[in-house]
Amino acid sequence: MPTIGHVIFGAALGRAYGRGQAQGPRAIAEALAGATLAALPDLDFIGRLFGTSGELGHRGATHALSFACVCGVVLGWAVSHHGEPRARAMLFASLAIASHGLLDLFTDCSTGVALFWPLSATRFLASWRPVPAVPISRELFEARGLLSVLRELLLFAPLLAYALWPQRVHKGTPSPTSR
Repeated sequence: MPTIGHVIFGAALGRAYGRGQAQGPRAIAEALAGATLAALPDLDFIGRLFGTSGELGHRGATHALSFACVCGVVLGWAVSHHGEPRARAMLFASLAIASHGLLDLFTDCSTGVALFWPLSATRFLASWRPVPAVPISRELFEARGLLSVLRELLLFAPLLAYALWPQRVHKGTPSPTSR
């Protein structure tokens, strides 16, 4: 899956993290944080430039649940110094990062995901894989690649709508910034 679905899913998680209550810059920051964290595991793609494969290659260690937990704890701890409840920030970061490997289970790629690395190098794929594998090259901008991107956008359209839908302000309800 190109990062589009991951970014949309992460943005929706960011909105849910803010309980859909944040508005303005805070809502944007929460959606961006979720989107960035959800895309983070694809940094392993840089390893392809250096010939990295196997457990440290694409959909390997950085897509594992252990990676999500470790990064989530570290990032959540760092953010908690800025007024966020530590456990909540850790859980959000871990879930956003873990969503990447879990969503990749549903792509029709051939490599699978090393979900339980370092305990197991076994790569997993779901039996139902509705998300097309999109070429990561100039082929992305050809007909097959563009159709795959369109299909992914349609699959994630409800989450995109949720992530971007404006928050309605109710009269008499204190805004999150006034608390």
